Amino acid sequence: MAGLSMLWSARSIAVVGASGRAGSLGRLPVEYLLRFGFAGRILPINPTATEICGLPAYPNLAAAGPVDLALIMVGADKAVAAVAECAAHGVPVAIVGASGFAEAGDAELQEALLAARGDTRILGPNCIGAAALGTGLVASFSPWFGGEATTLGSAAGAPGVRGPGSEPGVPGVRGPGSEPGVPGGAGPALALLPTGDPGPRGGSTLQGTHTDTRGGARRTPAAGIALVSQSGALGFGAASLAVERGLPLGWVVTTGNEADVTALEVLTELAAEPDCAGLLGYVESLHDGPALRRLAATGKPVALLVAGRSAAGRRAAASHTGALAGDDRVVDAALRQLGITRVADVDDLLDAGEAFAATAGRTTGGTVHPGRARVADYAEPRRSGPPRIAVVTTSGGSGILAADAIESAGLTLADLTPGTRAALDEIVPAFGSTENPIDVTATVMRDRTLVERCLRAVDRDPGVDAVALCFCVLTGDDVTGIVEALTHVTKPVVVARTGAEHLAPTATAMLRRLGVASFPTPARAIRALAATLTTAEPEPADPGTGTPAPAEHGAGTPALTGSEATANQSPDASAPLTDEWQLKAALAEAGVPVPRGHFLDSPADFDFERAVLKAVAPGLVHKTEAGGVILNVTQESVAEAYRKIAKIGRVWAEEQVDGGVEILVGIAPSPLGRVLTIGAGGTLAELLDDVAIRLLPADPASLLAELKIRKLLDGYRGKPPLDTPALLDVVRRLVRLTAHWPGDVAVELNPVLVREHGAVVLDAVAVREV
Repeated sequence: MAGLSMLWSARSIAVVGASGRAGSLGRLPVEYLLRFGFAGRILPINPTATEICGLPAYPNLAAAGPVDLALIMVGADKAVAAVAECAAHGVPVAIVGASGFAEAGDAELQEALLAARGDTRILGPNCIGAAALGTGLVASFSPWFGGEATTLGSAAGAPGVRGPGSEPGVPGVRGPGSEPGVPGGAGPALALLPTGDPGPRGGSTLQGTHTDTRGGARRTPAAGIALVSQSGALGFGAASLAVERGLPLGWVVTTGNEADVTALEVLTELAAEPDCAGLLGYVESLHDGPALRRLAATGKPVALLVAGRSAAGRRAAASHTGALAGDDRVVDAALRQLGITRVADVDDLLDAGEAFAATAGRTTGGTVHPGRARVADYAEPRRSGPPRIAVVTTSGGSGILAADAIESAGLTLADLTPGTRAALDEIVPAFGSTENPIDVTATVMRDRTLVERCLRAVDRDPGVDAVALCFCVLTGDDVTGIVEALTHVTKPVVVARTGAEHLAPTATAMLRRLGVASFPTPARAIRALAATLTTAEPEPADPGTGTPAPAEHGAGTPALTGSEATANQSPDASAPLTDEWQLKAALAEAGVPVPRGHFLDSPADFDFERAVLKAVAPGLVHKTEAGGVILNVTQESVAEAYRKIAKIGRVWAEEQVDGGVEILVGIAPSPLGRVLTIGAGGTLAELLDDVAIRLLPADPASLLAELKIRKLLDGYRGKPPLDTPALLDVVRRLVRLTAHWPGDVAVELNPVLVREHGAVVLDAVAVREV
């Protein structure tokens, strides 16, 4: 993976298929590298040209010398040969921009691309490239970089990299008549000369001399944000919005079809950059659980926009980049479990980036607290449950909206201590509110100390993990006073400032300098705050919830007889791997309670006081729907029940167990790894849809805590509590039993009957999922 950093740290870039023709795609990357002051070697590769954009052109890579990064700007039909040349020349990373591979139905051509790469890592194909905005490394042909007003600069006074026509006085690459070069000798000495030829999107083409001045390359501003997108156009479109709003964006990488390099790999590599404060990603599929865990383990805050929530979205993803989206609920659960924020749209993604950058190096009371962005830094010892938020507002309406957003974001309003309430009673006007949300009212316009004193009080409260400050239509000195009040807050803080920008035009810049993210509405502010407070669930201490590597196909599973051969020949992929009685025998051997049962060859074999009769037949999964289950069978009714079941298959009888709550427990494969599901069970499982999901390993108690049906387990309306520890024991034993089963096997216990004393598995099935 070490070579991937060449996407943003390369010192020599070859543009394979570079062209001297104005407006051609092969010319754009050369122009962009010149325009934005890339300080390394720019190597146009063209077998017939001698110079392109005033730079020497080379017939092939061998003639160009060492190459850190190759941008391949040839069609799909020539891309395989170009990749092979990169491999022969020892190029660490090559970007393939051409489309026409797996996304267009030509998977064979994409496989040929991979076969030709050798040790060269491939970004793409069907991608628009990458850029390091702080150094002018623009290995891309995105039209964003051709815009007359395009700037790669960041907010808060950080040095920018700008094209011709940018505002005077801003450090960077300048147009004709401005000071030569880049301050500090950071970039090349470059004169941008209009030639009269139409350039990209009708602008002037760029020519100039390029001098390698590696010694003083510009650095990405501190607290920079990285954006990685599977979609090239969306990625650079989002990047342009980020820069426009002043987000300190440092890196943009697009991954396209991900034939080799994936967005998760790139995000993980970028996390190692010291100046990277947070990671933003757009992906169209998530199918690599270990890679997702490695990303989460970097410790950098991550927000992902994962497409394909709807069936139509999944189809569009498949046609766009060849991505196959998995079960969206599994994706949701996995991201939440690993402490990765999932956002719903591009605005939320950039809002999360704003919050990541702001909290990466906050100045509080004159002291810098780098990286103190997460609630775990304040909770000693670590507490369970959602982060607790205190809301201070000058508007009752904003407070209500903030409270609603807190609940929607999975946070909770803090329950203030009596000491904090007493302090607030001395501060807040009688017509305000000291309940959380704390409403100081518009009196703040007369007494600017109100907000500061309230913030100090809630900041000292040990039951508060983070603070949201909401105010509306304040101007001038009122806003300045509020900003000054925030300097005393030591905990994570976010601001919702609802009102036109012209009312306080310097407010956003002031808050950014303080390291506080601000947003125009309470809902956006709270969602962004939630992204900074997201933490991973602790790994379970119980080794029984682990997930060892699967054994070879079939190893460790119950004895497969009878229906196995039929199932393997059946076109129905959901046919059971083994009969229920065999699976229950394996469960019993593992210490999981099951009812006593045996086959009946005739009604005379019935030896139960009361029993359930079930049909056992090849391919039969949903017995109830097929009429293959009869309850409450006694000696008096067994003959008739036996006759009905025998028409469907063999007759299995087992002791009927009643009295309790029915729970579903399942383990199934997914693109991200084995998944544990616990939920409301029995015949109402699908109707109620009350389930919790985790990737294994996981603590089953954390799943139970999410269920609405948990209230029945705890004892509802005067009923005694049920044996939850027995249920958890069933789950842990099932995880251990199935740990070495084939990776494509799904097992479901439905229902597990949880009683006042004990839990017993009433039905079980194992199927092979395709």
